[in-house]
Amino acid sequence: MIVRFSVAALAIFAGLALTTAAPAIDTLAEATDYQTAYYRALDDNRPLLILVTSESCQPCQKMKQSTMTEVVGDGLLQDFHFAMVDVDNDSVDANNLIGEGAVPQLIMYEQKEGQWQWRSVEGFQTVAQVRDFIGSPQLQEELQQQEIAQVALQQEITEEPVAQEEEVVNENVATTEDALSAVDYETAYVRAFRDDKPLLVLVTGNGCEPCEKLKTTTLTEMATSGRF
Repeated sequence: MIVRFSVAALAIFAGLALTTAAPAIDTLAEATDYQTAYYRALDDNRPLLILVTSESCQPCQKMKQSTMTEVVGDGLLQDFHFAMVDVDNDSVDANNLIGEGAVPQLIMYEQKEGQWQWRSVEGFQTVAQVRDFIGSPQLQEELQQQEIAQVALQQEITEEPVAQEEEVVNENVATTEDALSAVDYETAYVRAFRDDKPLLVLVTGNGCEPCEKLKTTTLTEMATSGRF
């Protein structure tokens, strides 16, 4: 994955009439062309997110159909203008945006300190990676709410009477199922990014005997001993 940062002033063509700010999109089909989104961003100074893809690129199509569909559906682009550019059908805009860069590629233009700044990331991106890249206000709010909930939980724990050592030991003996109550990858990714902690991911497969042995013996023992 390649992330690039730069600062650039967006040119405003003489005689261009300001357009009316567009409502936030609810589906991927509502994404506008690059030129329309570009001028709307100049009009209201909202960030502009561009996805550059190719019809012949399988990762591009997968990212459109899965990642970006979910990103839009979750309302993560409510504060952005969003456009899609296909290198096969709009080679001029694509060349101006990425030159000989790889696809799929996400490009972000945003106002910071009175200037338009841009950054980009190449390659297929998951929903969590897109959320991280765009710095979604919704994501920031979710993380803040999670932090508040964690603080409240810690306060409740400290206020509860301290149980006797034997009771604590008995109540915290984990079963195999409880010990491996892992969360999904995207949830773990966001939590690891938020807490700045390492992320451990186990990839297994149905019918894989070594996988089941690893889960039911090694990882269960590590989990029950508190090594996670």
